[in-house]
Amino acid sequence: MLCLLLLCCVSLLLADVLGANDVTVSMMMGDDVTLPSQYVINNDNDQMWWFEGKIIAGSSHSKHTDERLNGRLELNRQTGSLTIRNISIKDTGVYTWHFMGSREEKKNFIVTVNDQVYKVSVMKGGDSFSLPTDVQIQPDDVKVWTFNGTDLTNGIFSNMNVNHQTGELNITNIRADKSGEYEVKIDGRSLILHRTFNVYINDKVMSKSGMEEKSITLNIDNETQADDVIEWKFKNTLIAKVYRRISPLSLHKPDERFSDRVNIDLFGSLIINDLKIEDTGLYDVNISNSNRFIHKRFSLTVTDEQNHWKTAGIILIVVGVIELGIIMINRKQIFRC
Repeated sequence: MLCLLLLCCVSLLLADVLGANDVTVSMMMGDDVTLPSQYVINNDNDQMWWFEGKIIAGSSHSKHTDERLNGRLELNRQTGSLTIRNISIKDTGVYTWHFMGSREEKKNFIVTVNDQVYKVSVMKGGDSFSLPTDVQIQPDDVKVWTFNGTDLTNGIFSNMNVNHQTGELNITNIRADKSGEYEVKIDGRSLILHRTFNVYINDKVMSKSGMEEKSITLNIDNETQADDVIEWKFKNTLIAKVYRRISPLSLHKPDERFSDRVNIDLFGSLIINDLKIEDTGLYDVNISNSNRFIHKRFSLTVTDEQNHWKTAGIILIVVGVIELGIIMINRKQIFRC
């Protein structure tokens, strides 16, 4: 009963802080964004726009405008909508529209500005992945995805589709010619969003070889970040996962075939101890955080010591035969002279 009462109190507090009519706004640095009031304004004195406790537009706005926004604000006198041009990180915060006409209304816009383009590096020829929006959207929200300026909304590419609950773009069987810039814009009653993705298609599978009962490290050769989630898979089955933001590092190893033989070092690379022949195959690593997604692939071949020396002996014999043949040919040419 006490837990239920606490939950109700928290819900009421959140409702009071955020409000049912509040709008979440997520933009890229340099964007122009319009915060809509969705009203018809008859008198300029009927409205005010606030930012961090200061009046920035509306009645008496000339006396209170925040210096950071000078010259970048445009107020629509008919609708009350406020446009912020060339938005920057310092413009992040809560903007409040206050209407004092026939009835009093308030509307908050929680604005965040992102200065980083989401980076994606994946393997061509069969890779499937999603470009996330990290939001929940409404059915009537307007969603527009573009690839290098081409509108993807009408299903121009059969291997791309939009998730209508999250707005994310799902891509299957990616090809090298689909590297480039992807953008999403969502416009709704409670959400305004713009996000950019740089997608790079990689076709390089790194080959590694090791000896049975020895150890090997599959190096990712990428600088990992503090909030990375690193997943290693063997033949599409998860074998090791680590959350770098959790200290101390907590390593999950769900595949019993590797038991205590695998580990992830501080750089995200996979260490396999006591190698076995059955460890031969494809290894995939996914590195992800709020700003990037990287996928790499390794082809590992494990040989036993006996076969290793047999192979080495065969190679030496072949090389010796070739060298002997060259010597014999040279001698014949000398005798002919």
